[in-house]
Amino acid sequence: MRGRDPEWHTVTRLLKAARTGEGGTLLIEGGPGTGKSLLLAEAAARASEEGFLPISGGAERLGEFVPLAPLFMALDEPPVREFLDDEAPGDWRDPRLHLLERLRTRLEKSASTRPVLVCLDDLQWAGHDTLAALRTLHWELAHTPVVWLLARRTGFSETPGPHPAGTPDDDARRLFDVLERDGATRAALGPLDEEAVAALASDLLGAAPDPDVLAFAASAGGNPHLLTELLTGLREEGAVEVAGGRARLLSDHPPERVHAVARAMLDGLGRETRLLVEAAAVLGHTFSAEDAAELAGTDAATLLPAFEEALDAGILTAAGDELEFRHELVWRAVAAGLPAPVRNALRHQAGRILLDRGGPAVWAAGDGRGEDVVAGAMVVLAMTRWESGRLAEGLRLAREAVRRAGDGPVSVRRTHPRLALAAMLADARRPDEARALIEEAGREVEALGQAAWAAGPAASLARVELVAGRLDEAAAQARAALDLADGLGTRLFGPLAESVLAAVALRRGDVSGACRHVEASREPPGAGTVTPAWCSIVAAQAVEARDGPAEAVKLVTHVYSGPREARRVLAGEPDAASWLVRRALAAGDRAAAEAVVAASETLAARNPGFTASRAAALHARGLLDDDAEALRAACEEGGDPWARASAAEDLGVVLADRDDRPGAVRGLERALDRYEEAGAVRDAARVRRTLREMGVRHRHWATADRPVSGWGSLTGTECAVALLVTEGWTNRQVADQMFISVHTVAFHLRQIFRKLGVGSRVELTRLALEEGHTLER
Repeated sequence: MRGRDPEWHTVTRLLKAARTGEGGTLLIEGGPGTGKSLLLAEAAARASEEGFLPISGGAERLGEFVPLAPLFMALDEPPVREFLDDEAPGDWRDPRLHLLERLRTRLEKSASTRPVLVCLDDLQWAGHDTLAALRTLHWELAHTPVVWLLARRTGFSETPGPHPAGTPDDDARRLFDVLERDGATRAALGPLDEEAVAALASDLLGAAPDPDVLAFAASAGGNPHLLTELLTGLREEGAVEVAGGRARLLSDHPPERVHAVARAMLDGLGRETRLLVEAAAVLGHTFSAEDAAELAGTDAATLLPAFEEALDAGILTAAGDELEFRHELVWRAVAAGLPAPVRNALRHQAGRILLDRGGPAVWAAGDGRGEDVVAGAMVVLAMTRWESGRLAEGLRLAREAVRRAGDGPVSVRRTHPRLALAAMLADARRPDEARALIEEAGREVEALGQAAWAAGPAASLARVELVAGRLDEAAAQARAALDLADGLGTRLFGPLAESVLAAVALRRGDVSGACRHVEASREPPGAGTVTPAWCSIVAAQAVEARDGPAEAVKLVTHVYSGPREARRVLAGEPDAASWLVRRALAAGDRAAAEAVVAASETLAARNPGFTASRAAALHARGLLDDDAEALRAACEEGGDPWARASAAEDLGVVLADRDDRPGAVRGLERALDRYEEAGAVRDAARVRRTLREMGVRHRHWATADRPVSGWGSLTGTECAVALLVTEGWTNRQVADQMFISVHTVAFHLRQIFRKLGVGSRVELTRLALEEGHTLER
């Protein structure tokens, strides 16, 4: 009974009470495969060992020809004689009353000699008479040692617990509501948690599961039956290898046992619903009702009964504005179970639908006749899934698109799925794999001679180097991309490259340069350029540095508007969660901060293998709740150097607020070291200011052999001050941007004037222009 400790504790408590003459009831609810029947069977076995009389039965889906039949079947006693005229007692006007009396007498007599456990399953299919009899018997036998364990399957379109009438399974639900009011305990069996899944995997495989086994097991969605069939099937088919006390996954193809579960689920559906589910599987784990209806050749309203049946059967579930297969494993089995010719035909049809619906035009580059449509649609679908927060599915689809492209025809390779996959890997902070893909994509773009895509590899690599904390390399690749784009007269990847340069400039303290790149990255709607969602965060951060938080928030109001848009941005820039939370809290809008944290945590929970998302969620939660432990974990798990530095800085601030000066200093110094390693000059300056306010001073210049005059004689800080001044910034503005005092700016400016032999800001600006020194030198 892995993961069912609370329910099992209730069972043992009721059995213990019955041995002292008390009765009791446990009402068990849950969807198919959640372990209701297993719990009843284990309870009956335990009761038998303890000397109880176990009575087990259940309702049938086909219904009841004879009233109260499930109860008599449990007692192994035929109930039909009351309906034979020659045997029916004359003083009983309604044979059902005599049936009820027979049941009560039998149970009461049995309970007089030893405690009784009555286990009744699948009461969602029980008739009204049976349910009414249970209500009466429960009341009449309340003071006898009879324990009732009653189970019903809940439709997945409902939530376990009290409900109003007018929904499926009304009678059984109403019985449970009444019995709960009378004192019965009600238990809803949900998915197993990660700990229970790992324990069950260890039990079934006979060894501790490796992370790849647990990741595959997660696709069962915590459903005990599905999980058991998966793990048992993997073991039977030799798809796991046990060595050294560890179980390692050899194949991630669903075993035949899982396919059998999927077929059984489909067999329980009506014909129209089954066709809908099989067609929808081609669209992916998550899909829109509109796309599924169009694939089925009709409209969503016509398919409403089919959608409702699939939802109630637990095959599909609602996910915001879309539908999804409740269990990823079932989706994979349903899709794989389609005959190959049918699956390919549906993929072609789905490809045309997705591209016609306005999938990114950049990936609709094929000739529209065949496999290129499928490959292009798969890339579009992968990107859609990624932005909806289904990261694992997005990666899987993108990898499949790469596999299909391979050495395929030119029309397929022109969809360039490697660049789409590399972008996702950069978002997931997996730079090494992304670099390898971009290198391959570069060779392919050159071989195909596509001018529009020429800047793609360099722009994509710039983003990868940015998240890896290699600012010089990121800037160099971004400029190379822009040079290529300008030379060929194409802006396809221009916004991406400009956004990378904006981020680099901002981290280096060049706020004006960052804002110029942000402006250059803006393209009119429908321009057909590659502009990832994370670019809006870079733009807002640049505007915040120049104009303050109020102006910045105006650029990201869409992110605060709902979980769907928040997930879209956080999928591409998970570390943005902490910035968004910080801005919301500063504005006094805790509700907005909580919404961002919820979106970040949902993204992490849905994608357990993505450590960057998990670390970002911990960071956001730590900021919201001043939770030092969450921030400390984010410091260790952050997806990139800058993210780890940011979490360390926030940890230092939280500890300082708690008067833990040693801990605060350690956190801030750790942040300072990491910012400096990442080249984040502006962030490092901010941390130095915080440390100075705590009485801790750090030298932030490097000892070097410099000339005594000229630009080469300036220190890094002096150079930064000089260039900001040439942009027309006042001493106060320079101080605010560099996180130093106005007096320190004035001191640096005197040193600059002396070393350069100038006497005013005007002369300094003229000299900088003449010698070509700018903020983007």
